[in-house]
Amino acid sequence: MALKPKISTKKLLLITGMPGAGKSTVAEGTRHLGFDVIIMGDRIREETASRGLSISDMNCGRVMEEIREELGSSVIAKLSIPKILASEKTLIAVDGVRSIAEVEEFKRSFPTTRLLAVSASPKRRYDFIRSRSRGDTPSDEAAFKSRDERELRVGVGEVMSIAEEILLNDVITLEELKAEVIVITQRVF
Repeated sequence: MALKPKISTKKLLLITGMPGAGKSTVAEGTRHLGFDVIIMGDRIREETASRGLSISDMNCGRVMEEIREELGSSVIAKLSIPKILASEKTLIAVDGVRSIAEVEEFKRSFPTTRLLAVSASPKRRYDFIRSRSRGDTPSDEAAFKSRDERELRVGVGEVMSIAEEILLNDVITLEELKAEVIVITQRVF
């Protein structure tokens, strides 16, 4: 008799959106609701550092494209799954889903998976990105636009188009955003 593979009881909220839309803020907001947060961009930053490269927008972008080309569009999801399985929590927010292949990879491993797109205008996103202090922050508007183009090439737009929920983060305050996260998570789980 063949054994059925064990299906994970974890429930995933996959968060997608363009750079600076507020994905990380939404993910952090789920922590107060009992979620653990897995940041897919950390896998890219880890791989960039392991190659002896500085954590810059250019290096992280190049590494992201290279490993997807070498190992497939779902590679970052595959690298994130062990982190999800290692979590002691049942509810997991996955910050930074960028391709349909990643969504499919997560859904194969975790039957209860919902997709949330966070959206904001380019100006608001640029302002958000410039206000955070990360090594991979684009240096200027041209670099920001280049990053947007790269994200669209790997599939963020397609992922956003299939989201079950969309959070518009253009004219709301941080408190309103946090309140909307509560409403959305209660609705989808």
